[in-house]
Amino acid sequence: MQAGLTVRYRLQDRAGKTRWERRIVTRHTARLGEAFLGSERLRYANEGAARENIAAFLRALGAEARAGGVAGVS
Repeated sequence: MQAGLTVRYRLQDRAGKTRWERRIVTRHTARLGEAFLGSERLRYANEGAARENIAAFLRALGAEARAGGVAGVS
């Protein structure tokens, strides 16, 4: 069973100006061996897609911060 997740992340400064924005799309597949019941496998797929999306967000934000692109975001 496969689930996909699309999230638009936006960081704004105190004045409300958008400092950083990304759309991140992730997919995760839960295999039959992880859970026999389809509803449980779907939950695992959704949770996996969410975990991968958050990890991708943190990687992208970290790369941007190292490059100095999101300085001043509070």
